[in-house]
Amino acid sequence: MMISCVVLLIAPTGAGDDDGGKKLIIGLPYYKSGFAQFVDVQIDPTNNNNQVVQASGYSIAVFNATIAYLTRLHHGISFEFRAFVNNNGSSAGYYDALVSQISAEKYDAVVGDVTILENRFNHADFTLPYTQSNVKMLVKIRHDPRLNMWILYDRLIGEKIQWGFLLWLPVVQAVFPERESLAKNCSRFVLVMWLILWLIVRDLLVDNLMINSSRVKNYSSIKDYKEALDKGSHNGGVDAIFDEAPYFKAFLKQYGSNYAVVSTKHHAAGFGFAFRKGSNLTSHFSKAILNIRESNEMDGIEERYFGSSDDDGNKDQSNSSSNASPQSYCL
Repeated sequence: MMISCVVLLIAPTGAGDDDGGKKLIIGLPYYKSGFAQFVDVQIDPTNNNNQVVQASGYSIAVFNATIAYLTRLHHGISFEFRAFVNNNGSSAGYYDALVSQISAEKYDAVVGDVTILENRFNHADFTLPYTQSNVKMLVKIRHDPRLNMWILYDRLIGEKIQWGFLLWLPVVQAVFPERESLAKNCSRFVLVMWLILWLIVRDLLVDNLMINSSRVKNYSSIKDYKEALDKGSHNGGVDAIFDEAPYFKAFLKQYGSNYAVVSTKHHAAGFGFAFRKGSNLTSHFSKAILNIRESNEMDGIEERYFGSSDDDGNKDQSNSSSNASPQSYCL
């Protein structure tokens, strides 16, 4: 969804704007190689204020929907998007730095895929989240034509898989009585492996992630995620990626057939819009977010950018858990 850099909504006063109805300056994250599915901006090269010519993406679509809702309530809000860039046109910093610009009075608000974190409340207030953002794990899977089945590709659990084979026969006998036994051994194997996967993942994270931080790498785009998983840790890549669920929705829409998402125990607060501390706009936009989440409008926005929830659910193996920290990392 493309929108103009300035939207002026004319309505009676009393819209909740603490600055007497002035035009709001809203900061946007700017990453040329980042997740453009959430925020994608084009800057006016002739403007020294980093004024945005066009903005699109999931987060912008949600913001636009909240503006439409407030307009129906006769609230008048004028705003202008500004990209968070430095003098040479590159990003001026990550999300903590972007949010801090509100307390520095450079921006009145920040819109984007900004996670609600405790430390960011030092610089701004946040609306209610517009996403339900759980922390999940993304892994590469490969197809073995000899077995006609899908296998999780994770070198780090290779040794533990050997114990899985030892447990395979007694577990199958316990779970599937002879009168209900499956036709193919490979089908039995798949089902049993999912039963013990949560134990494998838990041990994996405790032994290899929490202790050995040198194996953690940072990536910032869907393309980076794919290249790292395709390489695997043997070739300088990674075997698993941990991040918030919305990013994996965008990934799976583009590359879903060869990858799977596994749920963890951890939850993030979700994405929210940031405003100046004490601003009445925070409550107004929170109410607007609730309205679109309770309606079919949010479902339509998510389907437009991430595909249907059914498609995503087929790739999410929700029986696994981890003791990983709720931050974005890869291993």
